[in-house]
Amino acid sequence: MAGAWGLRLANGGGKPLTRSQADSVESGKSWSDMSRQIICKRKYNHDPSFPATDNPSCDEYPFAATFQTAGKGGFARLGAVEDGSVCTQIVATRPAVGAPYDNVRVLGTADPAAPCIRGTVPLDQNTDAGRAIGSTFISELHVLRGDDFWVHAAPSGGWGNCATVGRPIVPFAATFDIPLCGPILDVFNRAGGATVLGYPLAQGSTPDGVGKYIHLQARGATEPNTSIYWSPTTGAHTITGSIRAKWLRLGAEATLGYPMTDDTKAPDGQGHFNHFSIGNNSIYSTPTGGAWQIGGAIRDKWQQLGWEQGIGYPDTDETTTSDGTGRFNHFRRLGASTGSDSIFWTSGTGAHQIGGAIRDKWTAGGSERGAGYPTTDETATPDGQGRFNHFRGPGMDRDSESIYWHPKVGVSRIRSAFRDKWLTFGAERASGYPVGDETGTGSSQGAEQYTARIDAQGNAYLFLRFLWGPASGTHFTPASWRNYPGPNSWMGFPTKEHAYDPGQPIANFYTFQSFQGGCLGKYTSTPAGQIDAVANSTGLCRANYQEITPATWNTKTLREKLPMEQNPIPLDSVLTSDGQISSDKLRAATAGR
Repeated sequence: MAGAWGLRLANGGGKPLTRSQADSVESGKSWSDMSRQIICKRKYNHDPSFPATDNPSCDEYPFAATFQTAGKGGFARLGAVEDGSVCTQIVATRPAVGAPYDNVRVLGTADPAAPCIRGTVPLDQNTDAGRAIGSTFISELHVLRGDDFWVHAAPSGGWGNCATVGRPIVPFAATFDIPLCGPILDVFNRAGGATVLGYPLAQGSTPDGVGKYIHLQARGATEPNTSIYWSPTTGAHTITGSIRAKWLRLGAEATLGYPMTDDTKAPDGQGHFNHFSIGNNSIYSTPTGGAWQIGGAIRDKWQQLGWEQGIGYPDTDETTTSDGTGRFNHFRRLGASTGSDSIFWTSGTGAHQIGGAIRDKWTAGGSERGAGYPTTDETATPDGQGRFNHFRGPGMDRDSESIYWHPKVGVSRIRSAFRDKWLTFGAERASGYPVGDETGTGSSQGAEQYTARIDAQGNAYLFLRFLWGPASGTHFTPASWRNYPGPNSWMGFPTKEHAYDPGQPIANFYTFQSFQGGCLGKYTSTPAGQIDAVANSTGLCRANYQEITPATWNTKTLREKLPMEQNPIPLDSVLTSDGQISSDKLRAATAGR
């Protein structure tokens, strides 16, 4: 077929395929002459409507794998063909008498396994009709599926627009001409040609049979560093360097799809990227960080956070978590020695960002196997001073843990019953920031955790002590109260929230708290109005006293009346180096109060 060409991919170095003109198999006959003689020797079938006045002739279109010959010469695919009756029959047609032959249709049913195509072609338009037949041959009949060759044959203006590009043969002063066609040729020229992209090695078809590509190698290089890939839905685009290497290593178009962009510089001017057609995937590279893949919901979240100008570039490929449930990417800002942010995803929690000291705390606690997966991005607290992430454990239908950070309090976990109580009573706005992690209470087999507040001068101090006992549940008490010997003493755990007598005038406001073994109380009228721990038998803990509710606590009015913050304990006086509450330092700080 005039203008047809191809490349035998099985040939190690690649070989251009052209219609044989000079390979004599019989005296004065070429292989193409022999092909036509074999396929056309019996009277060919043609459409009865094809007028004899158009001087129809037979033309042969054998498989390219036979080096465009119908037989002889030892080519097994067509060696047994005796005549064109085994070929798929096609006919050139025209819309009206006198109009050009501009279409091709199949007579009967097309057979993709047929070893050849035999066409009825008007003699005076053999070449033009042949190009049309070639286009149908490739795109509709798929007779090249599974063949060893990639053959391009199409009407001019599309893939028929071809040019040869010379590749230097080192060390010889010679070139090897490589044909480039269609959109691949257009991109090659637009991107600067061989000077910018390198010299073409060979144009070929992708293994999926959908796309086309060409690899390009710079002068002096030992391997190709750039490629142009094309598919019908994405067009032709360049992919180069470490992004190309990563894409090929991850499975290329079979895994990530075809490039949807050329190799493109990122908006910060530092990195490069390509987007791909499957799974919302991209690969980003930086000069110092390498190339990494990111896709799906994680990529969407990264986009929402400002791409590389938000939390930096991907520092890992999208990776399965250790529990096999989720996926994640880590990120690193340019110039940083380590990454400080991550995005984690599961089908139940979605994709969320976690970073800095909160991520470090979460990782130290076992990551997703500890607190579970983040259900929020790292978020500013309502008071504008701190940051937090909420987490949900495997199999749970609600959040079960949070990690909070404050520049003067540090980073702490709060979970389970303590978290529920703390959130109910206003979280950091009404009950202070968690400080230290939950610890056990020893022989009483309970648990406790403290919170801290910041005064008007910016100083942090202990505020509340949350306590949980097996029989008493979860309640909080002022962290600075003296004379409470603790849950391991005869008083045990608190059994109610802090309580007060609403019937007393403010000048004689009385507040107390009930414990398993007794009560603690205080009159607000005088600084010396502290009541020591007493047994329940004294009647001090009267049943008609009103217990603090979340509604009254969150209004702040009651908090200001109660002696919660009198004579506070400075936070830094009771902390260990790792941010936990030291029981020894706490006893020393509360002694004599």
